[in-house]
Amino acid sequence: MNEDRQKILETKHLKKYFSIKDALGKQTGVVKAVDDVSLTLHKGETYGLVGESGCGKSTLGRSILRLFPITEGEVWLEGNDISNLSPGQLRPYRKKMQMIFQDPYTSLNPRKTVGETLEEVLKIHGEKNRTVREEKCQEALRTVGLRPEHYNRFPHEFSGGQRQRVGIARAILVNPSFIVCDEPVSALDVSIQAQIMNLLDALQEEKQLTYLFVSHNMSVINYIADRVGVMYLGHLVEEADTEELFSNPCHPYTQALLSAVLQIGAVRKERIELTGELPSPLHPPAGCVFHTRCPYAEQKCKEKPVMPRELSPGHFVACSLYGS
Repeated sequence: MNEDRQKILETKHLKKYFSIKDALGKQTGVVKAVDDVSLTLHKGETYGLVGESGCGKSTLGRSILRLFPITEGEVWLEGNDISNLSPGQLRPYRKKMQMIFQDPYTSLNPRKTVGETLEEVLKIHGEKNRTVREEKCQEALRTVGLRPEHYNRFPHEFSGGQRQRVGIARAILVNPSFIVCDEPVSALDVSIQAQIMNLLDALQEEKQLTYLFVSHNMSVINYIADRVGVMYLGHLVEEADTEELFSNPCHPYTQALLSAVLQIGAVRKERIELTGELPSPLHPPAGCVFHTRCPYAEQKCKEKPVMPRELSPGHFVACSLYGS
């Protein structure tokens, strides 16, 4: 990774905790959904975020966008600290960061036409001229491969892939520089997944977009991402360029994830079976959060957290196998 490239987004020790309360409103516990995550995204790249369901991937993306209030840490967008801005102060930055949601069936209002849904975005951001709004929305639809007549149709008249194209049109409508793609192809058929990923690639090249691409599918991440971060129980346990991570996975959890990927026309790798139960983020293990399932865990892994260590340029691993 060229460090001279422009930084679009940076998180510093970001934490997002959710309070658990009883019927009387008394706090009984805290879910540590995202716990001390630092990462940097550069202009025009796709950063893949991968891990099991419940590891905190989507929560991290929504916290970055300030859809969730941040518990602790910082979020910097294009050199500006947006961590503690009020909703009014945050509004100018909303244009710069957008989101593509996972489910194209529930992310669109069934009572509104596509045109009404898209125009609402421009209304919120101050475009009062109806003709201008319609022209911009029609252009966005053409950009994502839809036709002018789709403007007046309702979501139920579209296929899943078409609905996701509408979601992408909504995200690019205000010309953002950064988009969180929250598992945007997981609800689609495999053939449609390829079309949507190719569309995202084309839009990125055309508009110099930066993506945080959240997925649990390692094959999808391998196809679309430039760099990859692996999350486990709210922590970033490994980070590297995509080619490096897939050819030389170092963290035992990353190795287990990759061993489960289907290899077409290649020698099947030995499957690494993780033993033990997935811990709850309500009561995460002390020390390394992965030690309860790690085949290489030692006593020191249970005693203190392991800080990420750079094994090679851009390849960071939080594992005591490589020093602490």
